[in-house]
Amino acid sequence: MVLKRKSGVIVGDDVLRLFEYAREKQFAVPAINVTSSSTAVAALEAARDAKAPIILQMSQGGAAYFAGKGVPNGDQAASIAGAVAGAQYIRSIAPTYGVPVILHTDHCAKKLLPWLDGMLDADEAYFKANGEPLFSSHMIDLSEEEVAWNVETTAKYLKRAAPMKQWLEMEIGITGGEEDGVNNEDVDNNSLYTQPEDILNIYNTLSPISPYFSIAAGFGNVHGVYKPGNVRLHPELLGKHQAHVKEALKSKLDKPVFFVFHGGSGSSKKEYLDAISHGVVKVNMDTDMQYAYMAGIRDYMLNKQDYLKTAVGNPDGDDKPNKKYFDPRVWVREGEKTMAARVAEALKDFNCAGQNLLLDLLDFIVAQLLGRGLGSLFGAEPPEATGLVLFTVYGNASCLAEGLESRIGPLNGREVAPLPGTVLRLLLGPQVALRLLDLALFDRNGFHVATRDGLGDLCPGAA
Repeated sequence: MVLKRKSGVIVGDDVLRLFEYAREKQFAVPAINVTSSSTAVAALEAARDAKAPIILQMSQGGAAYFAGKGVPNGDQAASIAGAVAGAQYIRSIAPTYGVPVILHTDHCAKKLLPWLDGMLDADEAYFKANGEPLFSSHMIDLSEEEVAWNVETTAKYLKRAAPMKQWLEMEIGITGGEEDGVNNEDVDNNSLYTQPEDILNIYNTLSPISPYFSIAAGFGNVHGVYKPGNVRLHPELLGKHQAHVKEALKSKLDKPVFFVFHGGSGSSKKEYLDAISHGVVKVNMDTDMQYAYMAGIRDYMLNKQDYLKTAVGNPDGDDKPNKKYFDPRVWVREGEKTMAARVAEALKDFNCAGQNLLLDLLDFIVAQLLGRGLGSLFGAEPPEATGLVLFTVYGNASCLAEGLESRIGPLNGREVAPLPGTVLRLLLGPQVALRLLDLALFDRNGFHVATRDGLGDLCPGAA
């Protein structure tokens, strides 16, 4: 899998490729709700350090906060302006962190549709100027409405997004609990479980419009934080949905649907992995992140309280200044640290940590071979003979590669014994051109972590 844009905000086909890769390799990308530049960089920092892709998303309330709580929001003006401002900020800073970022907006219920309309206006203006939408994706959440109207309205919005190759996430089946002004705490428990017929109907309705969509299906999810045992998740239902769609469509894919996990805060690692095994490629994380961010600031305030009571005077002396303790850059940073640690934990739990390293290696090697020729790797033109060429990468899926070496085997048609860490095998064709047969990644112990087969000719004229 090769992303056109390896760092910064990705859109269109890159989003599709990333989700396809996640589905294939059974990992999910955490979607972190951000409300400020501080929470955004905390998530980006964690993704950079974990060498992982990340999704940054803004809710309607979070977007309004980005604009400022003092801005009136009766007509969604603050939420629209805040979302656009947040998107521009993230687009500006994200490339600095060196990882792919999906820029997303969260739940948009029926009463919030003017917010989505305003953001799509901004997307279309940005697309006209730059050839891509401002946001990678949006979510429309009409799960509280009648199913037919939900699907029909979602289709209308997907038709608007499709010319920009913009992703649209929709929800079917109610996620319980309360989040950002939408309260589903008293819904019938049966409404928390989506039916396979609904998934098939959505797929049949949306797929002719665009392939850029995903479904947040209910399988017992609940927003917020609850005691263990109080929430009964059934991720196996997602597997049944996949099987139903596969059978109905005679699809070659075992998991034709891209699923999203909502209401995941407080879930166990096993529950996450079970859901991921059934095609979940995105997991929303909000409540846990809010608590983690607060915890760092809370602990700092408690530990430094004797230095925060007055601007001057502390246990070290009545005339000692306290500016270095109450400077917002100090205590806000403590919240960023604890939030980043929680994001890092999620990246690891969802098997997402290290995935950007794999993507970078695949992209780097293929780009070198296809775009620059083997001379840039060997320091000379490839020999005119038949044989196998082996590349080795030192490092594993969770750490930065320490080096890239190449080995040329005896060029008499014999295969060179592969070393632990072999990632690339090339066969010289009869016309002295190279054909890439397969591309595989291994860790230091020889554990296989990724493969790409049949990437095709590396030079024109290869047999």
